[in-house]
Amino acid sequence: MTRLVYMHEGWEEKDGRRALKNPVYLSSVDKEADEFWEYVWEEANKRYDLDRIEKIYVIGDGAAWIQCARIVFPKAEFILDKFHLMKYVRQAVGGNKELSKTLLGALRFGNFEKAQEVIEKLLKSATTASRKQAIIQSWGYIRSNWEGITRIYSYKEIKCSAEGHISHVLSARMSSRPMGWSREGAKHMAYIRVCQANGQAVAEEYLRQQSTDYKIEAMITSSAETVEAQRQKKVKVTGEKHDNIPILRGPKSFLYKALRELSLAYA
Repeated sequence: MTRLVYMHEGWEEKDGRRALKNPVYLSSVDKEADEFWEYVWEEANKRYDLDRIEKIYVIGDGAAWIQCARIVFPKAEFILDKFHLMKYVRQAVGGNKELSKTLLGALRFGNFEKAQEVIEKLLKSATTASRKQAIIQSWGYIRSNWEGITRIYSYKEIKCSAEGHISHVLSARMSSRPMGWSREGAKHMAYIRVCQANGQAVAEEYLRQQSTDYKIEAMITSSAETVEAQRQKKVKVTGEKHDNIPILRGPKSFLYKALRELSLAYA
């Protein structure tokens, strides 16, 4: 799974549009969720004094790997991404506009019993097994993310644009058109896209991170005199003769060049 996290300090107006303040993007393909969040914590700690930060909000679709953030950031409050909430509300109510308004009202005011009552009405009116399954799935999502849903309406000034950033940073290159990626290829491409989003020079950043892994290997060279001395020593010990192939004494044909290279390579 390719994961994307972006940190920012809120919003500001730029050229008539809202933009993130000081965003930093981070991605992972092969790290486990807890390991990835440890990496996110390290990068956040480089930028901020986390002990003095009063509020940290984690916003997302409620996936298990996102919820793991609160292990690393114990002060963080999770807020469900409203985009995904509305997706499951629409899935639950179908085309029932009246119950849609009632359900949204219950969610807005944190009225769990009223929301449950709406779901029961929807289940009673469902005429197919697939429709009932869609309602049950939607209610399961809403119920498991109830705390994050209530914060959507408690912190109205906090918005989430995760889907747009995923589309722009990762999907535009990696999945908007049918593509196949190896794990290693996906890892490198995600890294490149994140570097570009962060305004980093890809090559310089890669070399910086890999610098500790470089090993300088010295090339061993020998003079012609040393090679010849070793050859003569070998002849004395083994009795083996060199330069005893007739074609190597004849015209310089293609075969001559090939055999000549071989004789020098294995001398």
